[in-house]
Amino acid sequence: KSKSIVYGLLLPLIMESSKIGIPQLEVITRTIDGGLDDDSIVALLTELFSDSRTSASAIFLPFPLTLQSSSSPLPQHLTQWDDSMIEIVFTLINQNFQIEPSHTSASNQSQSIFSKLLFYLSSNIERLPKHPKLCQILMLLVTKHANSVMDKLEEIREIAEKSKAFIRKGVIGRVMYLVIERGKKE
Repeated sequence: KSKSIVYGLLLPLIMESSKIGIPQLEVITRTIDGGLDDDSIVALLTELFSDSRTSASAIFLPFPLTLQSSSSPLPQHLTQWDDSMIEIVFTLINQNFQIEPSHTSASNQSQSIFSKLLFYLSSNIERLPKHPKLCQILMLLVTKHANSVMDKLEEIREIAEKSKAFIRKGVIGRVMYLVIERGKKE
């Protein structure tokens, strides 16, 4: 049920708009906060941040979805995030969902999602180093989703160091704690 909301409502609002306005942002964030299930959140993240974009949409929709193909350029707000896209990503990462860590069978897809997400976070933090929400997204990754990003801790630390937001110190501290904990388990 929720996947039809992702492919029929959220993705068209996000992917086909040249700019996401306040009314669209409200619909998107309230829908995400309103109770998308884990599979739907992961599907939305996959469509936004993996190399296999639009492949799954054909499975869930009874009609063809005319999203940007993976070979055509993405709308600018998907690569150079504006405040609306930052809010959408923050809302998504703030949800309770599980993406498999790298040592599981679903690791290629999850690592692709996190690699792309971290790539966009890095480029946007370089562009907007004082934007606190970008660093808050990193904090959510190392707190709520720590198990899923254990293999990406060094990359997250490097990204956090590019930020000028106050919360970066908290992100770096949390990363260092997780590195120590990971060392104890090995």
